[in-house]
Amino acid sequence: MKTIATLCCVLLLATFAVAQGAPAASKNPVTDTVRQIFENQQRNLIAAADEMPADKYTFHPTEGQISFAQMMAHVATSNAFLCERIGGQAPPDNITKVKAEDGKDKIVAAVKDSFSYCAAAMKAVDDSKLADEVTAYRNAKRPRAWALIALTNDFADHYAAASGYLRAAGMLPPSAQRQQQAAPAPPKQ
Repeated sequence: MKTIATLCCVLLLATFAVAQGAPAASKNPVTDTVRQIFENQQRNLIAAADEMPADKYTFHPTEGQISFAQMMAHVATSNAFLCERIGGQAPPDNITKVKAEDGKDKIVAAVKDSFSYCAAAMKAVDDSKLADEVTAYRNAKRPRAWALIALTNDFADHYAAASGYLRAAGMLPPSAQRQQQAAPAPPKQ
């Protein structure tokens, strides 16, 4: 059953890679695709962490939501957890022990360090290691492919949330800023 699930994940991500313009001749279509997603989301999430002013790190759009600081600290610790499963090396303490109370400078440093740590982990993995067993949440055993897919899911979730917080605080998210800058000027009337 694990082999079938892993094969399905490989085929799904390989299909995504082809659709995204990844080289068809890749020997590692899954890990290469995750690396492509990683590069884009790394840029977005670090820029979002930088974009929010320090005095708004305690901001949360509604009473029931966590603060922006809590979310960014979670980004760092989540990256650490998943990338440890991907690369097999323990993450640095400044990533795993960052807290919302640490303030923007420490949190942004931890987010940046978590992406550097993940980049190193990604270099250590290829598609031949996707079926290797890793320990997931609550000590569940999963294939390494699970950690790669969970990482890309987290990136999407975390950036969507960060974008919502930035917009609610009256700012434009980094990806929207890039789109706005790339848009052609409206015609003169």
